[in-house]
Amino acid sequence: MSLKSKIEDKYILCLCEGNAENEIIEALIDNELLIFKKPNLIDGRVFKRMRVRAAEERFLLWKRRSHEGSEIITSKRNYFY
Repeated sequence: MSLKSKIEDKYILCLCEGNAENEIIEALIDNELLIFKKPNLIDGRVFKRMRVRAAEERFLLWKRRSHEGSEIITSKRNYFY
């Protein structure tokens, strides 16, 4: 099963380092050059980088409340939880 098919019905949390990266990712999303679409993004947007604890508190709790069965996919290691 391809990664694209694994995430097509999932919510995606996209974090960017700064404004330049954010603009690049937004352009890629708008031109459908990534394997996910804007409706898959949590809150329909790209977020700025944040501490791990802040991301866990904000988004893992969001996942538990709203979307059981979501997966975490990291770009650094490609681990699937």
